[in-house]
Amino acid sequence: MSDAPSQEQLESLGEEEVVRRLVAGLPMGKNVLVGAGDDCAVVDVGGDDLLLLKTDAVVAGVHFLPETEPERVGWKAAARVVSDFAAMGGVLTS
Repeated sequence: MSDAPSQEQLESLGEEEVVRRLVAGLPMGKNVLVGAGDDCAVVDVGGDDLLLLKTDAVVAGVHFLPETEPERVGWKAAARVVSDFAAMGGVLTS
């Protein structure tokens, strides 16, 4: 028998609580200013700039229809990441 929570249990917790529980035990290096769970991780790489790191997923049937053209899925995936960078005050440097 599995100890994994059911989908109903996960849904009742909500995304933020599930993420909080998943990342609670992850180690953070001394240069990580904001870790997993926010829009982006923020890493001090030295100098005047900070580095924003982001992962995200787009899932067929959840975020787009399975018959959606790959180019549209790609744009959506990119826009989600760029939106999170903007939410953290990120600015493109190159």
